[in-house]
Amino acid sequence: MNGEFLGLPAPIDSEFEMFQNYLRASDEDRVEQGTLPLEDLAELVISKRPFIRQVIQDTLLEYRDPNSDKPLAPEIIEICDGIESGFEFMVGCITYIRFLRSGELSLEEYINTISKDTNDLPLRKISQLARTQKVQSGQALTDVIHTDLIDDSSELAGVDTGDYFWDASRIKLIVDIEVAKLLAERDELDEDESKYVRGFYIGLENTIEMYIQSSEQHYINKLKA
Repeated sequence: MNGEFLGLPAPIDSEFEMFQNYLRASDEDRVEQGTLPLEDLAELVISKRPFIRQVIQDTLLEYRDPNSDKPLAPEIIEICDGIESGFEFMVGCITYIRFLRSGELSLEEYINTISKDTNDLPLRKISQLARTQKVQSGQALTDVIHTDLIDDSSELAGVDTGDYFWDASRIKLIVDIEVAKLLAERDELDEDESKYVRGFYIGLENTIEMYIQSSEQHYINKLKA
């Protein structure tokens, strides 16, 4: 049985193996297999669900002042680039695993034929975006389980990501492999000192929270219907 965690896939061994093969594939293999690079897959999803771009922009606002004419410091640029990379990586990961479970023959076919009333892609409705933004800005109520762990809802992303990685340890392994690759590309040794990796984790955690909140609002909307 395929695992789930609050509207997120927790891959089983066979899915993890196929996902690793997907990440290792060459461009030629992708054409033959009907797949796309992870970042292209994420962009395709974002084009279908443009509210995701708004959540990315909201996340970047903590580091970018849209009203300021001052150039961004290099370390802030690194964090912001990492945030966008983290969003793209996690959206791509989740979508690919959903594709594996769909039975479709190609990624583009999966995205193009996906049901409108689905939880596979997040943020179909403005209510889902509003819920995500409320949590992200720290204005949402938190349940009793979280009150001792966080000061406000803006910290839920980190807590829920830790819980997700506990249930979906293969996803955590995939993330660890990606972080090691990012450090190698930047000739860096310590992820705690890497501004880009710091941003990557911020983007990744906010993506996970976006899916969770979108899923919860999806079911609330169904109850109200």
